[in-house]
Amino acid sequence: MLNQKALYRICCAFGFALLVPSAHAQTSFGTTHLIGTAGVTYGGDAWAVAKAGDGSPVNIRAGGVVQVGAGVLWDAPTWPMSASLTANYHYTNAAGQDGRKASFSRFPIEAIAYYTGMEKLRFGLGLRSALSPSVSIDNVPGQGKVTLASGKGKLVEIGYAVTPQAWLNIRVVSEKFDPAYAGGERGDVSHLGINLSYKF
Repeated sequence: MLNQKALYRICCAFGFALLVPSAHAQTSFGTTHLIGTAGVTYGGDAWAVAKAGDGSPVNIRAGGVVQVGAGVLWDAPTWPMSASLTANYHYTNAAGQDGRKASFSRFPIEAIAYYTGMEKLRFGLGLRSALSPSVSIDNVPGQGKVTLASGKGKLVEIGYAVTPQAWLNIRVVSEKFDPAYAGGERGDVSHLGINLSYKF
């Protein structure tokens, strides 16, 4: 399996390859745009990562809840297809009644290929690798930050063109972490999401 350094080098090379055509707009390699995305997600296992002072669990829904990112989108010159490569930040948190808090964050790299042959609709299939996943626990004596193994996932996305530059996307992500937070068990962080992407 690829380690984080190898994956980083591949992503940099792919990103550079996408940016080259944009510097030569008259070539036949298509067009490249910078893009930004922001959305909400829900799903995944409920992790009881801490206990509040009254003994009640502090649960994190591992597939939540906010994801933002930026990257590049390449449009093919003649074929009904495009592809994107983005770097993202995915975050969720939870709090007990006494103010004790926990959060789960990671940095997913996503590569998606789209079919764009229908007016105002696109269909995408992609791969996702979540780097540096970690659980942080605040205001709980003896507990702090736990780093997890990187997670790999797959995704399906359907997008609707709100404007020529903006897409509203609904997505399903299948993703697992091994080992997960508690007891080394595999954690399912699969989730549903909706986001808005904008190309510049």
